[in-house]
Parts: sequence; structure tokens; C-alpha cells
Amino acid sequence: MRTKALLLAAAGIAAGLLSSQAQSNVYSVNIVGYVNQPFVSGYQLIAVQLDYDGSKTNNTLDHLFSTNVPNNTVVYKWNGSAYNNSTYSSALQKWLPSGAATINPGEAAFVKYPTAGTNTFIGQVLPGTNSIAYPAGYSTEAFYAPISGGLQTVMRYVPQNGDVVYTYNTGSQAYNNATYSGALSKWLPAEPSLGVGQGIFLKAAGASTWSQVFTNQ
Repeated sequence: MRTKALLLAAAGIAAGLLSSQAQSNVYSVNIVGYVNQPFVSGYQLIAVQLDYDGSKTNNTLDHLFSTNVPNNTVVYKWNGSAYNNSTYSSALQKWLPSGAATINPGEAAFVKYPTAGTNTFIGQVLPGTNSIAYPAGYSTEAFYAPISGGLQTVMRYVPQNGDVVYTYNTGSQAYNNATYSGALSKWLPAEPSLGVGQGIFLKAAGASTWSQVFTNQ
């Protein structure tokens, strides 16, 4: 039986820690369900926090997006030095050059929607400890599970002095950034806070590993 929750509290959700932005609803049976992800007309930096088949590797665009995605929707995925992009053709009902591009749990990507809309992501929440190795310099990252809150206090990111986290403001279509000061042991101007389905652009002071813990209660 499906249970609908706005993620303002833990009751009825597979994991008691789930919370969400008001505009994002998560529907779940145990730890399998779907997330209704709103899109503005323009750019958004998204995370897909449900895994398509449990492999952590098979969240292809063909699996993630329905065939009613707007024509000329573009997905930009950072490869470490530049973006690889895929564009949806509604006439062909396919992604070009290929629908095999992925946005797996722990990854983030920019999506440019030509018109505002909603896409439903379907899959499994991945409980336990999931670790992401990230390089020094720029990378796109995300939390594995659909929760919201502080990057450090809730999502257990361990900052290094000089780390800069860029979140993308869909309203202003511009970055907000926060820098971690090791001398002050705090984020300036404030700790980044993420919503469900939101990724980050990270400029890391050094290569490290983000160990993420999510417990199904």
C-alpha cells in the first residue's frame, strides 16, 4: 500500500530521517518509491537519489525521464574538466547523442528545462554507508538518499579548510556559495543546506572521501 508523505516528518516513510522541500513529495513503500521533482524553466542542479535497479550504475536518462519530457531539455554532466551534454528530441522520443548517459546516486548534473514542469524519478533508496571519493578541485556531488538539511550537520560531509560549495539558485539562475574556514571551524556565510533532489558543485581543497550514512528505521 502506498503511503504519501510530505517529508515534514518521518512517519510513514522508509527512513525516519527523510525530510523535504515543500515542493518535493516522496512516495514510498518501504524503501522503494518515487520522487516528484519540480523543474523551473531554465537551469537546475539536480541529484537523483533513487536507484533504478540497485546497481548504483544504471540510472540512464532513458530510465530516469519519461517520454513527455519537454523537447530540447538538456542534461549537462561534468566530466572533471568540461560538460558532456545530452538533448531530448520529442520528435524522435530519444536523447541525443544517447540515452545511456547516467545520473547515478551520489552524482549531480545540470538540467535545462525549456518550460516549467515535473519529472517523476522511480527507484530504491540505498540504505547503509555509501562512500564517494572526490578529487581536489571541481566536481559535482550529491547525497545518496532523499533527505534535506545541512551538508555537514545532516549529510555528514567533513569539510576541509578552503572548501567551497556552490549551490544553484533556480530563482535567480545563479550560484550561491559557502566557504569553509578551518580557523573558525565554520562555513561562511553559512553552512550549505540542501533540499531533496539538489546537488552541489564542490571545489575541494584536497581529494577526500564523503562517507554517507542512511539508516532505514
